[in-house]
Formats: sequence, structure tokens, C-alpha cells
Amino acid sequence: MRLPERDAFPLIEKELRKKTFGILTVLGRDGRPHSTGILYGVAPPEKDFALYMVTSRKYAKARYVQLHPDVSFVVTFPHRFLSSMPAGYVMLRGTAELRGLDDEDGQWAFQQRWILRKNMEMDALVEEAVFIRIDPDPIVFCFGVGVSLLKVMRDPSAGGYKVRVPDDRLRHARREELYG
Repeated sequence: MRLPERDAFPLIEKELRKKTFGILTVLGRDGRPHSTGILYGVAPPEKDFALYMVTSRKYAKARYVQLHPDVSFVVTFPHRFLSSMPAGYVMLRGTAELRGLDDEDGQWAFQQRWILRKNMEMDALVEEAVFIRIDPDPIVFCFGVGVSLLKVMRDPSAGGYKVRVPDDRLRHARREELYG
């Protein structure tokens, strides 16, 4: 049984807020994928759903976001006691943009966890430090998060499902772009 799209977003958002590390994939200058591990934070719950990362404008990921703003972001959820089992994951696609370190939602996101605060303090010292903000597409792809491990072991296809981000949590411009 798959989780209903409309009921699963609060669970997925809650789980994403517990984590701080994911894999960002951008398209390089040559149009080929470029992936990198990066710390992230989530925008305030009363705001549009968005993810924030800190980097420098000098790094490839920031330059590539400016060239090709469509990105993918994956957060894995490994099993603590059964490391041989496939990890669960949340994968979202979206549009990324660079924002200054004065972005209030980005600052809020990076104040929520010790490791994020330390990361931002270190990156603030880096020349041309910026936030990368990802505004997700309406559909988020998931596997195994909130699904019984026993169920996934019996039928691996039972672990995969999609979640819809509520329209009122999507950035207005992103809704118009996708829905016309």
C-alpha cells in the first residue's frame, strides 16, 4: 500500500528537517550531471517549502546553478541496524537560485541545527559566500520513508511513492511556471 500523496507531505517535511546532508545534482557547462554532497536546511514551516545550502560563487555548483537552474536533490535515510538493506530516500527536483547570506529564510534554516550554524559561520568567511535556494517541483519522489521495512523486503516496489507539496507551500512563481 502506498502512502496517499496528500497525507504524506507532513511526514516527508518532518523527516527532511531531521537531516542536514544531501546530494545536490546540477548540470555542468557541458550539460552533464555534476553531483556533490552538501549540508542543507529547510525554510521556516510557515513559509514556502524550500531548501537552502551555503557555498561560494566561486565553486562549480554555484556557477552551474547560474547556467542551468534545474536541479535534483536527494536525502538518504539509511537503516540503523540493517545496513545491508537499501536506504530510503527523498528526491526532489526543482529550480535553484543564488541568494545573499542576508536572506532571512536561509539564515533561519541554518540556525536550527548546530552543524548548520557552524557551517554558515565558516562559509561566511569564504569570499563570495551565498545561499543556494531550491524551490521544489510539486511532486517529490520517495522510497521507504514511513514504509515498513518488512513490507519493502516482501515487495520492493511497495516502498516507492510520490508526495505532492501543497499548493500553498509552493513558491508562487514556481506554481505559475509549472501549471501555467
